[in-house]
Amino acid sequence: MDEIKFLDNLFPKLTADESVVIGPGDDCAAIEWSDSMLQLLAVDQVVANQHFTMETAPERVGRKLLARNLSDIAAMGGIPKYALATVAADKTFSQDYHSRVMDGILELAKAFNVHVIGGDVCGLPSGYNATLTIVGEVAKDLVVTRKAAQVGDFIFTTGVFGDTFLSEHHLDFDPRVKEGQWLATNKFTSAMMDVSDGILMDLGRLAKASGVDVELNPEQVLPRRLGLSLKEILTDGEDYELLFTVPTSKKEALESSWPFSIPLTCIGRVLNCGNGIIFNSEKENLTEKYETFSHF
Repeated sequence: MDEIKFLDNLFPKLTADESVVIGPGDDCAAIEWSDSMLQLLAVDQVVANQHFTMETAPERVGRKLLARNLSDIAAMGGIPKYALATVAADKTFSQDYHSRVMDGILELAKAFNVHVIGGDVCGLPSGYNATLTIVGEVAKDLVVTRKAAQVGDFIFTTGVFGDTFLSEHHLDFDPRVKEGQWLATNKFTSAMMDVSDGILMDLGRLAKASGVDVELNPEQVLPRRLGLSLKEILTDGEDYELLFTVPTSKKEALESSWPFSIPLTCIGRVLNCGNGIIFNSEKENLTEKYETFSHF
């Protein structure tokens, strides 16, 4: 299964009417909500032995499920509002297990003022899969997409990267909702997304969506966990940090006014119009050099 090829073939077949402002291919879809607001919609899932192990506490499974969706809302500069959750599992998963998964969802939902308003449950022949759809909102003049990076923009990230599974960051990460809202409200970003599939793959997606090529500073690219190699921090998935571009005129103001304790790092620059290729300072194509993260 090649996720990129599958989606490239699927998207042209999908239809929409004039109420769809942002269609598939971004962190959230967006539809007309009011004269001044857009409604944001996203869906994500967690699968046993893919996104968590059977030793993972059920509460952490539920927390991760909602947190992944909150990260998508954050990437658009949005405010999360509502959620619907579904669970499908075989008979080895008890009612207590399901209840504890929901406890994890509800605890994080309370922290972000999200209301769980519905869902569904179903049996499976084997395994466990939970899905959550999130609904949010954002002002029309503040929404941030992947498609507006400009030549000369600086590339920034929040947080620390790599080793997400051994460190268990992938279970306990804090969605950067406040950070995303602050960046959007203050109009520092030209384009933004969250990093769920590794810097290399997701920066390539942002660059391709914007029709540009980008350059990374590989030796000082990111704060990294546990002294990891460059390859590991570029290709490890499930970091759930924000990745965004900043116009040259706003770089100094962003760095001097950043109000959060998490690291803010400039990792590169937008080079020119192009096809989403990621180069290092020697103009070596990093996308070809390293195998990227895959959900399959």
